[in-house]
Amino acid sequence: MRDFMEFALRRYFDSIGWSEDKYYSSLNATSSRILDFGVPIGLNMALGKSISPYLKSAYSISVPDRRSLAFMFTSVPVELPAQPVLDEPLSGTGTAATPGWGWATTGSYFSFLSGGGKTKAAGESAGAAGQAAQGMAAGGRRPYLLFGRLFEDLRLEGLYAHSIDKDTLFVASALSDWKWSGGLEQDDSHINAQVIFNRPEACAELSFNSDSLIIGGSVLGQVSPNWSIGTEVFYTAKERSGGLSLGAKFRKDYDGGADSTLTFVANPVMGHVGAAYATTVAKDMEMATRYDFNVYSFDADVGVGIEYAPAGQDQVLKGKLSLAEGLSLRFDGRIRGALYSLGMSTAFGPEPRPSIGLQVQV
Repeated sequence: MRDFMEFALRRYFDSIGWSEDKYYSSLNATSSRILDFGVPIGLNMALGKSISPYLKSAYSISVPDRRSLAFMFTSVPVELPAQPVLDEPLSGTGTAATPGWGWATTGSYFSFLSGGGKTKAAGESAGAAGQAAQGMAAGGRRPYLLFGRLFEDLRLEGLYAHSIDKDTLFVASALSDWKWSGGLEQDDSHINAQVIFNRPEACAELSFNSDSLIIGGSVLGQVSPNWSIGTEVFYTAKERSGGLSLGAKFRKDYDGGADSTLTFVANPVMGHVGAAYATTVAKDMEMATRYDFNVYSFDADVGVGIEYAPAGQDQVLKGKLSLAEGLSLRFDGRIRGALYSLGMSTAFGPEPRPSIGLQVQV
């Protein structure tokens, strides 16, 4: 189940005709959608409301002690259809490079911006969205978005996204995180900035993170109807070191809506290599496997996940088994106008740390 505000953010990018299908940071998104799903911890209640086509709000409360209030303003109208229980297939998109958002953390809504999801509503085509974006450009006014969220401990996060032209997007996000105890003890505030050039043949990303003073760039190109290859380079000023990763993806679509995706990623500096495979194994059922290995430490992990979403039933079951992360299960459904998620997770080893949780969203 997708959070209301993340759903609204994704719908905004659909409305301006922006697609994240070719981000290098989205290389493993098809398998990550099945293997890296969040599990609720404790009791979580969320309320989302579309105040107008231009303004959205959301309030969440978690037991024992987390609350937040969020608002989003868009310069163009964004209509929200009934939110689906099943996250739409990401068609090779997702997140791989930035910290993710999940029920178990107080992370950010913005992770998908370095490789989000394709969330076209029923009846909406990419062509229609693209025509709308071209119309806005012809009017001489490019769309933008403003987002803010305030937590009860006074942490504040914000986001600004501006469409420079139909193929170029600028995104800046910031987190204000001060810790007080009679005075300022620690400041974990930081700023992230991205410029994304999204062309039909390739996508390039330039990024900056003030927390670790990291600057980097990546590119992913389509080399054939089924193959994409890319690379990422970055430099960390604090550590005076750099990094490099290489990746490739093979995707094939079959009749009846089935598809398969195979990805390879290697980081020669860190010694990491990984491969993931996701495919449709039966009607309404997808499965993914992933293998990670470090040639320096010999650490390894194998993960297997499955997603079952029977057509027309507003129910989704997800399961994951990983040597490093343990076992996770989540069941999503709808009761009238409310969405809910029930989940549990446990790790392997002498300290399994089992947890169970429920999230209800109205």
